[in-house]
Amino acid sequence: MTQPAKIPTVYPGAELPDGSAQAAAAADGAIIGPGELRRVFLRSLGWTGAARLAAGLGGGLRYLVFARLLSPFDFGVFGAASVAELLLREFTDPNFSRALVPRKEKINQYLDTVWSVAVAQGVLIAIVMVAAARPLARFFRIGHLGSAFVAIAPFPIVTGMASPAVAARIYRDLDFRVSLILNVAELVAGFSFGLAAILFWRDWRGLMAATYAAQLTRTALSYYFYPYRPRLAFDFARARKLFKFGGWITARRIAEGAARKIDSLAVGHFLGPQVLGEYQLAFRAGELSTFEVAYATGLVLFPMLRRLDRRNVGRFLLGANALVLAAGILYAGVIWGWGGQIISLAVGSKWMGALPPLRLLCLFGIFAGLLAVGTQCLDGLNAPKPAFKVSLLSVAILAILVLPLTLAFGVSGTAAAVVASAAIPLPWMFRLQRRAIGPLQ
Repeated sequence: MTQPAKIPTVYPGAELPDGSAQAAAAADGAIIGPGELRRVFLRSLGWTGAARLAAGLGGGLRYLVFARLLSPFDFGVFGAASVAELLLREFTDPNFSRALVPRKEKINQYLDTVWSVAVAQGVLIAIVMVAAARPLARFFRIGHLGSAFVAIAPFPIVTGMASPAVAARIYRDLDFRVSLILNVAELVAGFSFGLAAILFWRDWRGLMAATYAAQLTRTALSYYFYPYRPRLAFDFARARKLFKFGGWITARRIAEGAARKIDSLAVGHFLGPQVLGEYQLAFRAGELSTFEVAYATGLVLFPMLRRLDRRNVGRFLLGANALVLAAGILYAGVIWGWGGQIISLAVGSKWMGALPPLRLLCLFGIFAGLLAVGTQCLDGLNAPKPAFKVSLLSVAILAILVLPLTLAFGVSGTAAAVVASAAIPLPWMFRLQRRAIGPLQ
């Protein structure tokens, strides 16, 4: 007989998505049966999926509209600045918000430290971006547009000033409705202000305006849903507790960030901003369907897995992987069969250079989706170190392959290196997964 399981503790005053009696019992840590557990999981997955769908489809639609109004070069300039800023953010993020999720005690005592670190991180990144603007512009071969790196410098400060409770409370309360609302508001603001800015400037500055408008909206709304007045205060002992878990997440995010940006760095440096703009469109479209499905599933699995028995973990993972494979194979078939027509209708023939890497990156979406589910599973089972090892192997494979394949085959070679970096680590990841599940009852 399947053993009953607990779902994550929910704070007083918070409700699970349906506000049911079962959810209230779960909030007190009561034991519930596997049938109710599946209901909670599917309900949470529905809200998470809706949030990711809104982000994915809305972001894709915004991308298509903006791509019709701007050139690949403009997207390449913006892409160069955003790649540099994102890499710095990944390399310096201690992931304290994620480390709050599995903690058993209330998290308010940690929030000032989390917020202070996030703001300090944003200020540090802004300083580095301004100081390195000219060298970065030369590296990406846009020497006369170093102002793009200065323009994006304040962005991490805006991101860091969001409510320190927002990420942890969404997970801990399993209230993924908030994610949906934040994503929709972010998309509407980004599209509205971005479209007006593009029509005014007619260049990459419109994309920058869209990014700022979206994040400012998200930051403001985070305080509406989770009202907390943070103070600039740092507690070393509490930070050390969070870093015991978050440090491994940071290490993995650095590896994942490098794995996701080494390819853009190679394309931007060796092939120029025009090809970089095409490649980034291909990358976004290639992973859009499959990775979004996988990411949404992983977001719900993460806070739940440690409360499940071995049999339920196996069932949830099998279903998640089957869903990723089905979505990925269907999407790849559509792109390989009608990709050229879709690009021509969606963004115009000027973007046809994106088709060869897009076909390969659809395969990447499948493998990356399986990796995403697997690493979220390892985090949920309190095994972030093995998840880091998988990501480290992925970035090592990409680092070895991307340069020779890009130089030999151009942007298609870059895409092939990315596919290999996601496919090769999969068998090892499944083995680590089984090892982490083994001690469960």
